[in-house]
Amino acid sequence: MLLDDSDPVRAVPIVLDLLDGLLVPVSPSEPEQIFMGQSIVSEGGEFYDMVRLGQFWVEDGTLISTRSRNSFAAGNMRLFRREEYTMDSWARRLTADGTLVPEPAATPCPGPVPEATRPCAEGEQDMLPLLAPMATERIGPGESFISNDAYPFEASIEESTTDGIATDLVVVTDDGRLEAPIFLGEQSTVLTKAPMLEWDGAVVVVASDDADQPADLAVHVQHGDQLMGLGEPGPAPLGRGTMPNGRPFRSWLTVNGALFTIVAESTDESGPWQVYTGP
Repeated sequence: MLLDDSDPVRAVPIVLDLLDGLLVPVSPSEPEQIFMGQSIVSEGGEFYDMVRLGQFWVEDGTLISTRSRNSFAAGNMRLFRREEYTMDSWARRLTADGTLVPEPAATPCPGPVPEATRPCAEGEQDMLPLLAPMATERIGPGESFISNDAYPFEASIEESTTDGIATDLVVVTDDGRLEAPIFLGEQSTVLTKAPMLEWDGAVVVVASDDADQPADLAVHVQHGDQLMGLGEPGPAPLGRGTMPNGRPFRSWLTVNGALFTIVAESTDESGPWQVYTGP
């Protein structure tokens, strides 16, 4: 058996059979079941795809393959999967016509553990994602804090020098002093936890406590010698409010710097919520 790893995220086996003194390749009857790495199930959009995870190996002369039952978001060289998840498993048998056909494996539903697998319990589902507590510590006008996370900086809220704007966000780094007006209302605050985004510079989350603000979170980043607000591409806005189709959404920052947005699948919040996060 050889390995075709020409795809950077998905490898497939090349199985050879000795036939009349020659090695000839054999084909699996269901090739979507046998791969190593990630296999795209659907394109989630410009920023991520939904993928299933697969693995295969030879055990006691039998080719075994597994594939996750659920799909996970992958994009920007990141994979957002649950800590433990269930898989389907197959053993492969070579038929007389030279085809690899799947059969139930000895462990039809394995679950991954570090460097091994374990049998699934009856009715077992993928475990829920582990979420850290919400970050709640903030500063208000006239206050400041120092962040020593990925990129050190000091942030404060000061009286604005712009007409019609109550306060400015001020960030001081080794590159100098950066200022940007805060447009979220007079009751704006700054979370003292910097979000862990893939950004080469200071990153700050500004929040608004004004009740009439439909979007009460904004992310400001250092871009050269300026502070700029990040846009909100993709299906999930940032803050708290209602989508144009009436579905509520909410965002929050965790104490370990992860930024989440949840969007209800129904307007009355009676059903499940879709969770979005990203680098």
